[in-house]
Amino acid sequence: MLSLKTQRKQFGRKFVFAVFVLFFSSIYLLKHQLFPHPRKLGHFNGQLFLYRDNSVLGAKLSEDEKWRFPTKLEKVPSFFLESLICLEDERFFFHQGIDPISVLRATAQNLSSRKIVSGASTLSMQTARLLNEHEKPSWSRKLKQSLFALYLEWLFTKNEILEMYLNFASFGGNIEGLKAASYAYFQKAPLNLSRKEQLFLLSLPQSPNRWNRRGDSHSLQEKFNSVMKTKLQRLKDCSLLNEGEKIESLSLRKLRRRSFVSVQNRPIIDLVSSANTAGSEITSLKKEFQEKISSHLKQKRDYFWQRNIRNAAVIVLDIGSGKILSAVSNFDNQLAKHEQQINALSARRPSGSTLKPFLFARSLEKGLITPKTLLEDIPTS
Repeated sequence: MLSLKTQRKQFGRKFVFAVFVLFFSSIYLLKHQLFPHPRKLGHFNGQLFLYRDNSVLGAKLSEDEKWRFPTKLEKVPSFFLESLICLEDERFFFHQGIDPISVLRATAQNLSSRKIVSGASTLSMQTARLLNEHEKPSWSRKLKQSLFALYLEWLFTKNEILEMYLNFASFGGNIEGLKAASYAYFQKAPLNLSRKEQLFLLSLPQSPNRWNRRGDSHSLQEKFNSVMKTKLQRLKDCSLLNEGEKIESLSLRKLRRRSFVSVQNRPIIDLVSSANTAGSEITSLKKEFQEKISSHLKQKRDYFWQRNIRNAAVIVLDIGSGKILSAVSNFDNQLAKHEQQINALSARRPSGSTLKPFLFARSLEKGLITPKTLLEDIPTS
């Protein structure tokens, strides 16, 4: 017969095992009710389109009306990634979603101050919050975030969680993700950002609209400089910057957040988007061609309108490759007059009109007409 001490030990082991099984079984059974499956979130991304020189042509909103363009970790500067982990979650690669050391530190600081002065959110917990941002702040939400962080750590690698954070973090307004922020604020890809620009973007996710407020620009700049000074010291403590190394703060007064909405380019964006089956964001369009032809059409608008020609479209092709170098949909699609908002590029035409370019080309080859010959579009018999 087993002794009472031995029986207690066996009971304790069975009890701990039962609690362990119950906890993880509950998470497994309830995960589809508690949490959305993160892999499904990829369907909600927007689309970014660039000219061939990598400048912004325009973009399309995501299904949930966000400017969000996914990016991979290899497309993010190493300084940005290392700084993010240093500033937000130094033990990111060592904990399993919840950092016990940060929890104890934050608890001690908050109790001694008798108010909340410090948090213990890890990057995994912040990612959980971003994926459930529709919920109102509450203690139950905080608990759910902690459970969701454990779930994320269970389902994904550290790099995948970090990538999710970079694609869903808010950078002001409806701009989400590092890539959208990089193009919105600096009109360049993340890999081309300077360290000064990277530090500015690092300051946004915790308070996305803090530096976009109007008012006393001098006071706002001073606060921004103070925040940057604290961050720089922290980066030095993490050995990401040398002790004597300095990075100047951005001038907030000169900083402007670019809109991805382009009324002038909207028709060509719709055209490129519908034909973009390969998912490529760099088009064959030349920015200088697009601007010159659009300007030329506007200048000729009144001339054509006097002759009852109300709509026009221009497509310029590279003869060798067949690629589109420029496409302008009308004289001025910002005007409602004469149905200027019609996309003449994609408007349906009579079958006879389809033959006209070939008839003109053949007539030029045969010497029947010259480039300046005007042919009247009227019945001949």
